[in-house]
Amino acid sequence: LHRILVYRDAYGLTEARLFGMVALAWVGVTAGWLGLSVLRGRRDRFIPVALPAGYLLLLALGLANPDARIAQWNLERVDRGPSALAANATPPSTAIDAAGPSDSVPGPGPVTRLPLDAHYLASLGAGAVPVILDRIEGLAPGDRCILAESLLRRWGAEGGTPGDWRSWNLAESRARDRVRSHDDALRSHLRPGGACPGPGSRQDPGHRGPLRG
Repeated sequence: LHRILVYRDAYGLTEARLFGMVALAWVGVTAGWLGLSVLRGRRDRFIPVALPAGYLLLLALGLANPDARIAQWNLERVDRGPSALAANATPPSTAIDAAGPSDSVPGPGPVTRLPLDAHYLASLGAGAVPVILDRIEGLAPGDRCILAESLLRRWGAEGGTPGDWRSWNLAESRARDRVRSHDDALRSHLRPGGACPGPGSRQDPGHRGPLRG
């Protein structure tokens, strides 16, 4: 769990890290209840508590809107800057994280601002859309371009319309409404020809995403 927290602070929150933290917390709670019940000769009490608790955890995770939480954490992390890093939150330069596509290893020198992986943020689901729209104006030009292009492509008028009622989704419906109401503002962030920096691009000095290669 500590390692996940270190990478979360250093590189941002991803779905893998969020679900990993929840899973580890669940394992810890279950192990504790196992010790209090089964190992004390009260086996009949373990399942009636552990199983419903697992279902409640899954329900709470769904109601918490993980995509929105991830987007909010990453955007606030950029605003906080280096103060978001704990004293031990910088992994060694040789560390490789397989928890998500948004990782890069910072180069030498003092950290003046924390990166935002706009491409990963743009890949999140409909729940993240309102959070991104509320904070997009305060981002670097390259990040605004990446996010605006993705929002318009996925949820704008050019993104198509949903299918029949069986595929209707409240979060997606709200995302489409919000994006289409911000259509002009989002298009103002696009570059001529619609070309935004690619993943790991070094061509945009205003881009805050991870620099790779």
